Parts: sequence; C-alpha cells; structure tokens
Amino acid sequence: MGLDIVAYRNLIVDENASYNNGEGCYQIHIDIMNWSDNHLPLSDEVCYKINSSDDKYSFKAGSYSGYNQWRDWLCNIIHGISARELWDRIEEFKGTAFFELIYFSDCEGAIGSIASKKLYKDFLDNQEIVNIWAKHKTADPYAVWIVDYNVELYTKWLLAFKMASDNGAVCFY
Repeated sequence: MGLDIVAYRNLIVDENASYNNGEGCYQIHIDIMNWSDNHLPLSDEVCYKINSSDDKYSFKAGSYSGYNQWRDWLCNIIHGISARELWDRIEEFKGTAFFELIYFSDCEGAIGSIASKKLYKDFLDNQEIVNIWAKHKTADPYAVWIVDYNVELYTKWLLAFKMASDNGAVCFY
C-alpha cells in the first residue's frame, strides 16, 4: 500500500456514464482542501473522461510515511522548516511555494487545474534549488539514494502538475 498519484489533463464531464458502470469513467474524490480552486471546477457527483491515454499520467509517491518524508524534505529546502511547522502556521505560509501540496491530505483528494497551475510554476521556479541540493551528494550510499529518490519524485510531481494545469486534476489515491 502507498500513495498513488494520477494526473489528468483535458477532463470532460461524461454525461452518459456513472461511476458504477466502469471503464473510462474517472470519478474524482473532492477533498475539502480544494479551496485552492476558488470556483471548484471538479465535482464528485459526475464522471469524467479523457480523450486519450496521453491525457493521463500516474506514479507511486511512495508509502504514506515515505511521501510524508518527501513532503517534509520539500518544505525544509524551500521554507527552512518542517511540514508540521508549516501546518501550525497556515496563515503565514498560505500562498507561498508548494503550500497547496504541503498542506494537502496525504491519502485522498484532488487538486484542480487552478492550484495545479500555481504548483507547476512553483516546481519550475524552484528547480534550481533542487539541482543545487542534489549536487551535494555524499559517499554514503544511503544518502545518495535519498538524494536521487527526492529529485526523481520532484520531477514526477512537476510533470503531474504540468499535465493537470491544462483543465485537469491531480488525484491522490
């Protein structure tokens, strides 16, 4: 078990499908954190479809604890504090880089296209910080693995939010 991420682009409401009839229907579970999308463009009352398999990207974000460690790493290199500290200081960090991802549930929900555009920009704008961090590998094989793992996940998240920026969503399962 762990956190699975599926990003969609060009989501279209499928008027002829229901979640119970199966294939090709993507029901997106809306989490309360979707406040990032002011007009809540997603609904869990309908099914969505995509035109092509090219409009879907998925990856494993790790175990729940592994994802939380990655999220903590991200918060630390960008804000200099742990994710838990950010959660305790919501008003101070609302709207800052990666806030929507760091403060989002680690188990279920969806981030819509408006927040995805902002997060995609955050990933692009902070790529150099990650690249500099990645150059500081040590001789410790475990530390090298952690560096590579964090950078690989960073790239996967960047791709997911790029895709979802185009009238889509990033879904956490």
